[in-house]
Amino acid sequence: MRTAEQSEKGCARPGGIVRTRRNGGHRAIAFGVFASLLFITPAAADIATACAGTSTFPDAVTQLESEGWTVLTRDSDLTEAQVDALAWTLMTGYLAGDDGGEDIATLLDLQRRSAPGLLARRDTDTTKSRVLTDDDGVLTIVQTRTLPGRVERICRFATTGNAAADAPVGLTIINTTEVDGAPETLAEITTVLTEETKP
Repeated sequence: MRTAEQSEKGCARPGGIVRTRRNGGHRAIAFGVFASLLFITPAAADIATACAGTSTFPDAVTQLESEGWTVLTRDSDLTEAQVDALAWTLMTGYLAGDDGGEDIATLLDLQRRSAPGLLARRDTDTTKSRVLTDDDGVLTIVQTRTLPGRVERICRFATTGNAAADAPVGLTIINTTEVDGAPETLAEITTVLTEETKP
């Protein structure tokens, strides 16, 4: 598991947001990413590449599938662990401090009830989303056209149990050490892209 200081680092991706330490340079980022890649599974390594380094939503999903992720369909049966993990992916904003005055347990219960609905989402002209799984966790990818010529793609990852999984390089790691029942690995990345020009 990476420390909070280490999680401030990110990897530079075309069209993506780059997070670096204040005193870090491109060489330090490149070395840190390379060193981290030596110790993680391919699926974890490629979340940021697919989410931040692909120009279209279908390309992002295809790349994730090629790395072993499975897209869940509308009629997929979710295990209890998958529902739990999906609920935690919906909690990242609350864990960052925007809880609206509610306790985490109440918010998590609401998100658990919402989690199966993620599979029922239909693509529209402005929003596309998928839920994917692998052996260790669940991943949501949502892309929204927020302004003409601008799209925002958000990927969130959570382990399907409380055991730690390899921390995805390039994603912001959410600190869950003080939260009862939270997965040990919860992460997200937001990428701003120019609007897609191909389907």
